[in-house]
Amino acid sequence: MRRLAGTPYRGDMRRRTTLARVFAVAGAVLLVGCSTTPSSPPASAGQTIGPGQTGEPSGGAIEPPIETAPATTTPTLPVSSGPWQPAAEQDSVAGSQLLDVAWTGTQFVAAGFGLGGSGTFLRSSDGRAWKSGTSGGTSGAPEHIAAAPSGIVAVGTLDDKTASWFSADGVHWDYHLKVFPKSLGASDMVQVTDVVSNGTGWIAVGRDDEACNVSCEPAPLRALVWRSTDGLDWTRLTGQAALRGGGINAIAAVGGGFVAGGDRDGRAAFWWSPDGVTWTRAADDPSFGPSNAGDIVRVVGVAAREGAIVAVGMQQGKGGDSAPTVMAWRSSDGQTWAPASVERGTEGQVFSVAATTTGFLATGPSGDTSCLGGIWSSTDGSAWTCEATDAAFEGFGPYAAAGAPSVEIAVGLTSFGCGEDACPNGFPGAIWWRPIP
Repeated sequence: MRRLAGTPYRGDMRRRTTLARVFAVAGAVLLVGCSTTPSSPPASAGQTIGPGQTGEPSGGAIEPPIETAPATTTPTLPVSSGPWQPAAEQDSVAGSQLLDVAWTGTQFVAAGFGLGGSGTFLRSSDGRAWKSGTSGGTSGAPEHIAAAPSGIVAVGTLDDKTASWFSADGVHWDYHLKVFPKSLGASDMVQVTDVVSNGTGWIAVGRDDEACNVSCEPAPLRALVWRSTDGLDWTRLTGQAALRGGGINAIAAVGGGFVAGGDRDGRAAFWWSPDGVTWTRAADDPSFGPSNAGDIVRVVGVAAREGAIVAVGMQQGKGGDSAPTVMAWRSSDGQTWAPASVERGTEGQVFSVAATTTGFLATGPSGDTSCLGGIWSSTDGSAWTCEATDAAFEGFGPYAAAGAPSVEIAVGLTSFGCGEDACPNGFPGAIWWRPIP
């Protein structure tokens, strides 16, 4: 993996994430991975491989955390003049670089890297005051999180082992280790890129790419899908011809099934399943390819609400040395897609998209040459507006967003106040929120 230095923020982002979710903006500090790509025949019914064939699960329960309550110091973060406001300065937020967030129906639960080394889980009922607890271990972190009435599941790494966590309340967490393989062969690498509830259990998705260190072009060997009844032990689907040659970076539950997005042959790609078991790849479309010869396109986020399915992604030159452009698509069935317009998408980044009560929010650290605070909104996915132009967003790098009935939030990190050697442990976490009228 390689790190590019410059603006919009500088320092150790500490994020071990998939190549498909992180593009390197010229002038952004990001961890970038690599990948590959063959071809993809029609779908067939899936078989399963048990957990014992991908590493024997082990782990334990995390003791109830010694929680960090909001600090009482005067906030030093900038204050926006618009509807978006930064959460007041508090140790729980500042001590974590936040990678993902979900609304459970009663509270927000966020996950990420603690600046002290171990991962963290944060929770809040209003998006403004947060309590935190450890994810266990001394290194690694939960990177992707999903919520359902039955509880909350996160996937990531812990002490150099793949891991999954489950909690019924966001406070007490159990975890299992070695639940996903790190590779399926001698020279490849497996990435778990997203997780979602299927109503009775959970589905995790990912990609298997040829091992690579720098300047790799996307060429995934296969897209990956796992199922779990408890969020702790996972079984991988096999025998899926439609998943060969592609890589999945995101999944969403939609009416009547599931939609996943990623890439294949350097172009955006989508998959649809009625049950999370049998998968079909959507027909290619001209909008899935790059507008510039030599560029690549990837889908990095998918979300759905009220009959609208949206996807976001990026176009970038091979090797990752040029600035990307944010892209978006819309569908009503997950199989036929149309491109959507994105305001201030040039030289911007997007890492994820979330459905909220007002529509959709897409997020990604972008800087002043694009959408400054990296937050885009859309009511139906057909057009995206930059919501973060206020100068107060300077330095904010959002990774994910979520919405409750009365508030929407974006979580990530910030370089605000981090001059030379001012943040030796890495950039502090940051959360912005806005009320829903």
